[in-house]
Amino acid sequence: MRKAIALDYLRSGHHSVKDIAYMLGYNESSAFLKAFKRWTGKTPGEVRTA
Repeated sequence: MRKAIALDYLRSGHHSVKDIAYMLGYNESSAFLKAFKRWTGKTPGEVRTA
């Protein structure tokens, strides 16, 4: 579920990665970055620019 929400937020382009991490319940954006990379094999920045 978090993966789908994160992808929607990233593709909309209206939120920073830090804001998305906090909205999804991560206290540290680094934890979100690690989880996102594990889910997708890409960084949030790579997904946003694709």
